[in-house]
Amino acid sequence: VGEWRALGLTPMAAAEGTFLYAIGGWSGRYLSAVQAYRATYRVYLP
Repeated sequence: VGEWRALGLTPMAAAEGTFLYAIGGWSGRYLSAVQAYRATYRVYLP
């Protein structure tokens, strides 16, 4: 398949909760992969 290239990860707060969006793609192809993950819990570190 090749190497993963240009991973971008960002949190987004919404009324439904917090989502993590991962954006990227495989080397030699368009960067068209977008995955959304819903955070089920939060951890606060001091």
